[in-house]
Amino acid sequence: MVACPGGVQVQGEVRSLAISSIRTDGRTQQRHTLDPSVVSRYAEMMGEGVVFPPVRVWWDSAEYWLSDGFHRLAAAIEAHRTHFDADIRPGSLSDAQWDSFSANSLHGLQLSAQERQEVIQRALQHPKAANLSNVELAKQLHVSEKTIRRRRKPLSSAHAEDSVRLVTRGGATYPMVTGGIGQTAPLRRRKARRELQSELANMKEQASPRVRRLLIVLGNWAFGSATMEECLQAIERVVAEDKAGIDFLEHQRLGVL
Repeated sequence: MVACPGGVQVQGEVRSLAISSIRTDGRTQQRHTLDPSVVSRYAEMMGEGVVFPPVRVWWDSAEYWLSDGFHRLAAAIEAHRTHFDADIRPGSLSDAQWDSFSANSLHGLQLSAQERQEVIQRALQHPKAANLSNVELAKQLHVSEKTIRRRRKPLSSAHAEDSVRLVTRGGATYPMVTGGIGQTAPLRRRKARRELQSELANMKEQASPRVRRLLIVLGNWAFGSATMEECLQAIERVVAEDKAGIDFLEHQRLGVL
């Protein structure tokens, strides 16, 4: 919970804000210019009593940064309003900029093709993008993963193969080393111990309990926590348990038990 001037508490709540207190100069406007005809039409509708959705702002304990609703705010000014409802969220100017990249993707006046390309470029250069996979970034911007991959590749450094990004699979979010994805077999490199440990941890997250046991055994062998003989015996036990379970189910099916 963040305190605003006058004791107002905000946590993603809708409040009536003085339009003069809303900052629009934080590079959160992704359009080249506003459409005057849209502003005038919105202002006329407001004069007729039409209620518009609140604009979205980010409160950094000093300023309210607008991230979505530039046409609505301009229309409110044209309609001689002094206040407008705002969805106030605690966050920095950087948060407002990041949020603005996805504004108008699914509603309102759509961005032009050139504006959309510029938004993607700015988003790729934003600090939050560094730790996101292509899939996660595509979801944020409401574009295809192929588009992000194509635009991101030229920006990758020579050390991009060691990058770690956040991915979401099966409802779980975890870091994954994304270097080398899409490379052909001759280009594959020997993986570092830290990378192998990370990938093994990712596989354990996604594996079934039985497969997870095998991965633990293999990890213990690979990283020197157990001898080859100990690991082989452990694998034999897992396989024997699986065979016993299959035999039991087969006997049940045949009515032997």
